[in-house]
Amino acid sequence: MSKGVGQEIKIEESSASGADQFQKLNAATINFELAPEVSDGLRRLAEQQARISKGFADNIPLIPEFDTKIVVPDALQRLMSAIPRLELPNWSGISAEFTLGMENFARVTSQLTLDIDLAKQAMFGQAFQQMALVERRAKRLEHSGWLPHYTTPFNIIDECEDDSELLRQKIGGYYFAEWVSVRSKLTEHILQYNIDQESKETFLEALDAHEAGLFRCVCRVLFPEVERLSRIELLGNALPSKASQKDLRGVAGDLTMSETEPGGRFALDLYRKLEKHLYANVESTTLIQYEQDSVPNRHAALHGLVAYRTAQNSLNTIIMTDYIFQVIHAAKLSVAASISPTSP
Repeated sequence: MSKGVGQEIKIEESSASGADQFQKLNAATINFELAPEVSDGLRRLAEQQARISKGFADNIPLIPEFDTKIVVPDALQRLMSAIPRLELPNWSGISAEFTLGMENFARVTSQLTLDIDLAKQAMFGQAFQQMALVERRAKRLEHSGWLPHYTTPFNIIDECEDDSELLRQKIGGYYFAEWVSVRSKLTEHILQYNIDQESKETFLEALDAHEAGLFRCVCRVLFPEVERLSRIELLGNALPSKASQKDLRGVAGDLTMSETEPGGRFALDLYRKLEKHLYANVESTTLIQYEQDSVPNRHAALHGLVAYRTAQNSLNTIIMTDYIFQVIHAAKLSVAASISPTSP
């Protein structure tokens, strides 16, 4: 019920649809008298509402009456009861287990890191020990006057420690006592090298001379043979301008320390002897130096400046010749590999 100015406006209400309500509102009797202009305004408003209600009446939904109690259908209740109840985990227990797992992981990781560090130390420690052993053997061998070779009795080097004279005698005794085995190894290697037959036969004759005690013959036979083979293999049989074997020394310097035997530190010692000593010119001021060196010098031997008459002189010449034959063999293999056709 609404009150006008001394008048009443009666609007019947119901729970009917919104469209019916608007229609009844449009048909409601308005029983009051107002000023003409106010009356005209209200009439126009009523007419406008009637037009609006006519256009949208069919689309206005029912105005529901809400009840505070929500009724769940039986079908939905059965569906909900069929769904397993989700049991939430015990987060406090999971957190404790996770913390314990992380602590165990950290402990295992720490132990693993420690084990790796210890392994590295052991590995590098063994490597350094081996390097130190090789260096020690090389120095002792050099001081004894012997060249390194794959027939060298390295255990004797360790036994003699720093006694150079004792080591010189013991290695000499070993080569004398074990000559058959030593010669067999030398022959086996020489026959496998990629050098011509003349060089192989000359080398075997030098072994015969050494075995017969003809020590002076060995260096006087092998030095010319080395020059012959180097001229053929490295210079295409052209005559060299000098006897310094520059090309041979250059080829040896290009090789790695694993391409000759023994390799590593001992290969370096043999190369240094070839580079600095074997083909050096002997002067009157340096003659005593070459007389005291048990490794023959080509200039001193072939020009009669030094008499290389001992078994040690002879064996050192054999060892250096073996090394040079290895150098030529390795150089030929390298050249062959560089010009071989590559597979598609």
